[in-house]
Amino acid sequence: MKRQGKENIKKRRKSFFAVLAAMLMVINLLPMNAFAASYILGDNITVNSNQLICPGDEVQFVTSGYVIIDSGPSVYMSDGGKYENADDSGEYYIGTKESGANNLLLSSVYKVSFDTDGGSAAPADQYIAKNSLVTEPAADPTKDNFTFDKWMLSGQDGEGNPTYSDWDFATDTVQNTTTFVAKWLSNYTVAYDPNGGTGTMDNQARTYDDGTALTANAFTRSNYIFSGWNTAADGSGTAYADGATANLSSTNGATVTLYAQWTADWTDAVPRQNATEGYNNIPGTLIAKGYTTEQSIQNALYRAIVDDNPGFAEDANVTVGTTLFDVKFQVSFDGGNTYVNVTPENFPAEGLVVTIPYPEGTNKDNFNFEVSHMFEENVNGHTAGDIEKPAVTKTDTGIQFRVMGLSPILVAWTSIPAPEPEPEPEPQPVLEVRAPKTGDGANIATYMIMTSLIAGIALTAYGAAQKRRKR
Repeated sequence: MKRQGKENIKKRRKSFFAVLAAMLMVINLLPMNAFAASYILGDNITVNSNQLICPGDEVQFVTSGYVIIDSGPSVYMSDGGKYENADDSGEYYIGTKESGANNLLLSSVYKVSFDTDGGSAAPADQYIAKNSLVTEPAADPTKDNFTFDKWMLSGQDGEGNPTYSDWDFATDTVQNTTTFVAKWLSNYTVAYDPNGGTGTMDNQARTYDDGTALTANAFTRSNYIFSGWNTAADGSGTAYADGATANLSSTNGATVTLYAQWTADWTDAVPRQNATEGYNNIPGTLIAKGYTTEQSIQNALYRAIVDDNPGFAEDANVTVGTTLFDVKFQVSFDGGNTYVNVTPENFPAEGLVVTIPYPEGTNKDNFNFEVSHMFEENVNGHTAGDIEKPAVTKTDTGIQFRVMGLSPILVAWTSIPAPEPEPEPEPQPVLEVRAPKTGDGANIATYMIMTSLIAGIALTAYGAAQKRRKR
């Protein structure tokens, strides 16, 4: 019995070890995470080299640290460091190795990024848990010609348009994926020049894109009306209205000078003209355009007339003539007591009317006239060398037209051909009524009828004439 009992114990031991060996073999064949426990994000978990933990994402202990693996790329975590990876929803998971052996804290965070809007390199991204503060970057970015102001929260309105709002790093907390955009300032100075006027205006400090209005004009000028500002004294630069809010410069520290622009006040002006034949004193403005002689100017003005009037002066039966005039203007702003020369600066925007007596040998009734005018200065939106063709009116004292600038002016004319004489009317046939010969009964009857008709017509005409006389 004792021997049989010992054998049974040996058999049971062998069976136990066999079963244990089999179990171990089965365990070794099972996946490593078959015994994994389930955790939720935020739990403290203990990880060792023989276990996989599944807190939503898989966590595995490896020689280089901790690893979080999701459906995307792996993220490796060194001891004590924080590394992260996004899942499909845009959230990020972060793991922190706590002080102690193998404790790992998982939490859900949002990516916080920075955009310098063309400035220097952006600060590193941050991964911040919901309802937590963002760490304000220690160093401000830089950008040529601009000064960094602050970080603005980037967003979108209901229509998808970008929006920017202030952010307080001391109190505002992260609620979702967040992007900050750098706001840049460009500080510059605006200087105001009276440009012929009188008075003073202080320089104005302005900041790019801040919406500050230009200082209202305080300059004055006799017989002129202020018409705005320009970056060039002659008005050829960029124009700005009084009180404009536009950005004038994006260069930090720049100074922009604005020149007052003036329009002559011709409300009570008294103009007068002096027209002389020929154009001898050619200004440098026209010489620079290639008009070096009087003849070259006259040729250009005549060509403008011909080009605008196909067939002009091609009739061999008409008389053709031209005269080049130098027309000067003066104007009085004090009722005719004193006069000053009209210049491009005070030339009226609506132009001036010129009256030139009919050239010798011409007149109002027998000639037609054409006029072309060349600008010798930049005035009223025209540049030196431009040519205009004003409409001509024939008056009793001469031809009249309106020009928008100063001389020279070419007057051309053609005679009006005499009308063709009207042809003499052709002679009309005369109805002859002859008395019939005696014995011709039919002819006598016809004769009597015709005589009666003629007599009736004559009596009717006579009666009508008598009635008209009585009236």
